[in-house]
Amino acid sequence: MGNRLRPSVARTRLSALAVTTSLAAAGVGGIGGIGAEAAHAAVAAEATQPGGTQGEVATTAALPILTETSRMVVRADLTGSFADTNIDLTKSAVLWGDGSKSPIAVDSGTREVSVGDHTYTAAGVHTVVLSLVEQGASTSIANSADIAVGDVAGLSIQRSAHFGSAVPAFYNGTQADSFDTNVTFSINWGDGHVDTTAPGESVFDLPSTHVYAVPRSAPYTAVLTVYNNGVAAAVASLPITINASTVQAALHLMPTAPYSVSANLAGSSVDVDAKAATYTIDWGDGTAQAPDTQTFHGVGATLPANPSHKYAAAGNYTVRLTVRDGLGGAATAATTVLVSAPVRPVATVTQYAGIDRYRTSLLVSQARWANHGVADDPAHRLEANAVVLATGTAFPDALSGIPLAKAKNGPLLLTDGARASVDPTVLTEIQRVLPKGSMIYILGQTGAVSQGIQTELSKLGYRVTRYGGTDRYATSLLIAQLGMQNPSHIVVARGDQGADNTGFADALSAGPLAADIFGGGDAAIVLSDNKTLTPATAAYVKGKFADASTDVAAVGGAAVAAVATLPGSATASTPLAGTDRYDTARLVAQLFATHDPIGIATGLQFPDALAGGALMASLGGPLILTDPTSETAGAAGTAKAVLQFAGTTPAVNIFGGDAAVSPGVVSVIMGQVGQGTLNRIS
Repeated sequence: MGNRLRPSVARTRLSALAVTTSLAAAGVGGIGGIGAEAAHAAVAAEATQPGGTQGEVATTAALPILTETSRMVVRADLTGSFADTNIDLTKSAVLWGDGSKSPIAVDSGTREVSVGDHTYTAAGVHTVVLSLVEQGASTSIANSADIAVGDVAGLSIQRSAHFGSAVPAFYNGTQADSFDTNVTFSINWGDGHVDTTAPGESVFDLPSTHVYAVPRSAPYTAVLTVYNNGVAAAVASLPITINASTVQAALHLMPTAPYSVSANLAGSSVDVDAKAATYTIDWGDGTAQAPDTQTFHGVGATLPANPSHKYAAAGNYTVRLTVRDGLGGAATAATTVLVSAPVRPVATVTQYAGIDRYRTSLLVSQARWANHGVADDPAHRLEANAVVLATGTAFPDALSGIPLAKAKNGPLLLTDGARASVDPTVLTEIQRVLPKGSMIYILGQTGAVSQGIQTELSKLGYRVTRYGGTDRYATSLLIAQLGMQNPSHIVVARGDQGADNTGFADALSAGPLAADIFGGGDAAIVLSDNKTLTPATAAYVKGKFADASTDVAAVGGAAVAAVATLPGSATASTPLAGTDRYDTARLVAQLFATHDPIGIATGLQFPDALAGGALMASLGGPLILTDPTSETAGAAGTAKAVLQFAGTTPAVNIFGGDAAVSPGVVSVIMGQVGQGTLNRIS
C-alpha cells in the first residue's frame, strides 16, 4: 500500500557502468549516523567491489521496494540485491532514515540480501538506504528510496496582512497515513470560518487563500487538522495578525534554478485611494528591482507576482521588499534565501586495462554485454543479437565495423586473424554472449581473418556472414551497402596506412559519430585512400549528393580533401578536420551532448580506440584522443575536449593500460571531472 502523499521518485542509476560512493564523502565513518542528504549523496547502484572471485555473484544494491504493511511499519523488499562472499556484514545494513539501522541477512545459497521490517516512531518522509560494504573497502555499494508514513499537518501562512486582502496558505508537507480511512483535511481560519475537504479529496483541495474582513489587535489563529475517520490525527496552527494599515508588504522567496530566485508578493497590498503605488526589491547583493509603478482599484489590491532575480554567486542573501502607496505610506518585508550553485555530477571513471589489444576488447565486451539466456542481468547489461569480428592487426575493417556493431546490437571483438582457429579467449566470449544459431559478421577477406576461423564458427552452430572486398576500401563499401543496408548518411574517414603508419589517426573518432550522431545515427563509414577515393567509393559518395540535404561527413584533413575532389561536395558534405588528430577528435566530440558519457584512448595506436569506439557507439558518447603521456599534447589538446564535458558527463571510460594512457594523464582527467576514485578493470 502506498501513502496518500506520493513518495518521491526513488533514485535512478547514474550510468551504465559501476558506481561507488565514498562513505567519507557522505559524512560518515562506516554507515552509522547517515542523514537524509548524505543518504541521497551515497546512492550508487550496480557496483562490484574488488575482492570477489570471477564467476561468483556480484555485490549489487538494487532499488529497495518499500511498502507500509501496517501503520508505521515498513517492509523493504531487497529483491535483486546480492552480496558476494567478501561482504562485511558488520558494516552492511539498511538505514531507515530515522537514525536507526538494521543488519542485513544473506542467503548462503543464492547470496540474496534481505532485511526485517521496521517500525517508525515519527511520521514523515524517510529515505531508506541499502548500504553494502565489502571487507577492507572504504566505499559502499548503495541504493535508496523514499517512503512517507504517519500523519503530518504542514501549514505555512503569512503572519500579518491587511484586512480585506487575500492571505495565502501553503500545505506542503501534509500527509495522511495509508492505513487511515475516510481521510479529510480541515482548516479553521480563526474568524469563524472553517473549510473542510470531502473524503477522497487532497489537502490541496482546501482554499489556498482566505480574506479576513475585520482587523483586530489580537492575532487570529489558523489551525490545519488531518482527520482519520473523524478523529484528529495531526494538527498544526499558526497566528496571523490582521490590521488596518493601508500598505502591506509580504514577501515569499522560492529558488527556481541554480543562482536564481522568484519572489512571490502575494499578501502585499495598498488602499483603494492609492493610485500610483510602487514596489522595490533589494535582492541583497547590491542590485535592486527597479521601482514598478502600478495602478490599483479597490481595497486590498495586490501587487504583481513573481519578479525574479539571478545571483552571480551562491550564498545567503537578505531580500527586502518596500511598498509605497504614493500617499506617504510605506511598508517593508524582509526574508533570507539560500542561493545554491549548480550541483556538478561526479562522473565515474573506469579504465579497461587489458594486457594486450585483444584482452582490452574482451574487457569492453564483458562490461557491456550480458550472458546469453539470462533473463535479468544483475548489472543491467544488454543482450547481444550478433558479434562483429575483425582482425586486431590492422584498423580499417574494424573501423568500418563500429557502426555495424551498433546497428546489429552486439560487441566488436578483435582477434588474431592469421590463426587457423579462433583464439580460445575470443571464442569463450562469443559463446558467453551468443547462443548457437546467432549471427557473426566477419570483416575482411581471408587474409585478414582466416578461413579456418570462419569454418570453426560455422561448425559450432553459428550463422556466419563475411564482408570481404578485394581491398579495405571495397570491404568498407560492402559493409555500408549490405551490412548497413545502404543508409542515407555516410562518414568518410582515411583508410590507408600512411607513409609513417599513422593513417588511422584522424579516423579513430569517426565510429561513434557515424553510429550515434550524423544523420541521427546509423550512418556507415567508407574509406578514402589518403586524399583520394577509389572509383567505386567516389561513385558511392557522389550518389549521396543527389538531394539538397547534407548526407556526407568527412573526418580528418585527408578525408576532407578526398571528398572535396567530387563536384558538389562544398554544399553537400560536412568537413570535420582539426589542426591535428586530437583537435579533430575534439571537433567531433562537440557534436555530442555534454551529458553524454565520454571515452578516452591513445591517439598514437589504433587497437584500444577501436574497442573503445565500439563501446562508445553503444553508449552514445564520443571518443576523445590523448597522447599517452601528456594530456596537453597537440595544438588543441585533450584537456580542452574533456573540459567541455566536465561537470555534466556521468561517466568517463579510458581504454588501454598504463602504456596506452599513463597514470599521470588518467589523474589529470579524473581531476577535471571531479572524481577521486578510479575503477580499473584488467
